[in-house]
Amino acid sequence: AAGAAVAVARQVLLGAGVATPRRVLGPLVEASVRNVLQDGSTALTGPVVRGDVGTVARHLTALDADVPRLGQAYRALQAVVLDQGAAGLDPTTRAAIAALLADARHDAPWTD
Repeated sequence: AAGAAVAVARQVLLGAGVATPRRVLGPLVEASVRNVLQDGSTALTGPVVRGDVGTVARHLTALDADVPRLGQAYRALQAVVLDQGAAGLDPTTRAAIAALLADARHDAPWTD
């Protein structure tokens, strides 16, 4: 699953015009793996963990507009984060994020 997450992140960066995604991803992936191996799901970070519904919505809007084939991959990965790393969210915020992630309007298969 970690490889899939990195592949999706790479595609997102390429879609955003980043010519060398490994420069961005390398340090981030190394730190993320180290932290999760040490601390488990409590090491997860990002807009879902923070309960930032607006940022999740903006991410999905951008993905659906710029690289729609990755929308479903993003939704699936963030659903895992919601299940494992966002235990402290209030029920309303959790439901709002879950609804965004469940919106499967753009479920084209993902290919590299």
